Amino acid sequence: AFYGFGYATAADRLYQLELYRRYYHGTVAAVLGAGDEDTDWVQFDIEARRNTAGEPSLDEQAAEQLTADQRAVLQAFTDGINRYITEVRESEELQFHQAFQEHGFEPEEFTTTDAAGMFVASMAYFSGFQLETLGATVLDALTQETGSEQRAMELF
Repeated sequence: AFYGFGYATAADRLYQLELYRRYYHGTVAAVLGAGDEDTDWVQFDIEARRNTAGEPSLDEQAAEQLTADQRAVLQAFTDGINRYITEVRESEELQFHQAFQEHGFEPEEFTTTDAAGMFVASMAYFSGFQLETLGATVLDALTQETGSEQRAMELF
């Protein structure tokens, strides 16, 4: 079931999954650029890396705190995401979301650490913990980049 959930989520929301992965790992500037005075992705990435650099690592926490069944769910979810990525790469008809094309990159395969990191980043985002203005910042950056708030909302 979670394999299918990962696949369906990737089919509908791969760009968002990619951004959450990058929020967690502190690699947003690598694909969206350094930003500007209103949206400093480099500083954001530095802070994200500082927040995730401690011990124990996310992998160690998962190994210690998740049951075997929970780790299997995480792996199945990750495998579903990767299946979708592989299908798009191998297809002549499917293509990645337009935002990937607009920013000139394609997603790499996901690891279970990436998937867990996405959950951490999304929970931090939705709880407001240290990221309460992230949504507005992302929307502002996309609005500036696309020149259209409507287009930015479509990408967001």
